[in-house]
Amino acid sequence: MKTFRFFATLLIITLCAGFTSCSDDDDDNNGGNTISKGVPVVSITRTGNVPEEMNWIFAYSNDKLTSAQGQLIYFGQSDEKENYGISYQGGIQFTGDGADEISKIETNKNGYITFIKTTDDAEISYEYTADGYLKSVTEVGTDKGRDYVHKTIITYTNGCYDKIVVTDSDGETTYTFTATTDENKNGVLPELISESLGCFGCEFIYYAGLLGKPVQKLVKSMSESNNNNTKSYNFSYSFDELGNVVLCQYLYDNKNVTVKYGY
Repeated sequence: MKTFRFFATLLIITLCAGFTSCSDDDDDNNGGNTISKGVPVVSITRTGNVPEEMNWIFAYSNDKLTSAQGQLIYFGQSDEKENYGISYQGGIQFTGDGADEISKIETNKNGYITFIKTTDDAEISYEYTADGYLKSVTEVGTDKGRDYVHKTIITYTNGCYDKIVVTDSDGETTYTFTATTDENKNGVLPELISESLGCFGCEFIYYAGLLGKPVQKLVKSMSESNNNNTKSYNFSYSFDELGNVVLCQYLYDNKNVTVKYGY
């Protein structure tokens, strides 16, 4: 898991610096399509026994996410807030403060990110199903003189997560899911999986529609298994009168975590 978290840190730095993606087709979608079937999420606030996760505030213009403010929180502590911007004319461009750590970004005809190369020659590739769901994330590079490969495979059943299998130098971790009957109309990203999807600390690129389509249903439960150790999580949700999900609750290390979604 360390390599994807390392990559996410580099990605945040580069997004702050300013970078424009390239595509093989000038007529391709520039990306940033709203992923919500209802109203889009504008804030995510976590309280309680929160592991390393991000609180977010999003702003939209013309149905595209144009800016985000994120703050890392972890077990009652928090880091400074960071600000990011996205523009879509002439390709995806990320803006903000920081140093450029990524040398290349590619997107496909749907505007989804397919390839990123960092200035230290790490490469990360994203692949999607024919239906537009993220199906694999592969990172290769060198860390402290040693080559590494970190790969995630995502499978779906009826547009819902089935399994996520992460393979790296520490072995294999498998996440297994069951879905609720509730539609994921706001396109929320399930809890505790952003690192395995290669967007930890920069989840706004998911909400900007740059990592494929959201799953159809909210996640009811998830198990995480590795090295003969299994952890299980159960999620419950509350909705407003329009059917927008406004609350997610679960236990982490037997203590409550509450996630509030604003619109």
